[in-house]
Amino acid sequence: MYGFLVKAGGDKFAAKIVKALAQAFYEQGHYERGIEAYELMLKLDPTGPMRRRTVLAVAQGWATLEDWPKLKATYDRLLKNFLLPEAGTEGGAWARSQPIPRSWKAAQARIEKQLRETRRTFTARPSATRRVESNSRAAALYEAYLSRFGKTEGAYEAEFNVAEIDFYTSAEQRRGNALHGDGAP
Repeated sequence: MYGFLVKAGGDKFAAKIVKALAQAFYEQGHYERGIEAYELMLKLDPTGPMRRRTVLAVAQGWATLEDWPKLKATYDRLLKNFLLPEAGTEGGAWARSQPIPRSWKAAQARIEKQLRETRRTFTARPSATRRVESNSRAAALYEAYLSRFGKTEGAYEAEFNVAEIDFYTSAEQRRGNALHGDGAP
């Protein structure tokens, strides 16, 4: 698609066109196509100042589609590449390329907020048939959150929710084993 835009003489407008296309796909509910367009934007300019928003949009798409492996991989990519370096580490390629510390701080705040909101959606699902699966997904997102934001205000809530998920998941597994005669207490 990008090659076509460049051949058509729109190389300086290609990124804007791809972004508009991605947004239009999302608005129409075509999340897979929108994600493809956002990923193309990342390939075109992986260190651009607004690329963190692009990856956050990809994460929103996978969350909407409930594609757990791709959502987790996207958040792992965000935590690795788009945050300030921690003491003793290099930080991600995007974070190292940003000349303005304000960009780093804004990226970190936005990533933390979206990850916190996404993990809550998995915990809040009421369906009993999907509760264990949803809780394990939420627990993994809480763990990802804690791996990078363990000293923030939201860490206490995340730690509490991980413990609560562990407790209820264990209780449900014990009940299931007892019902099926697996000899568990």
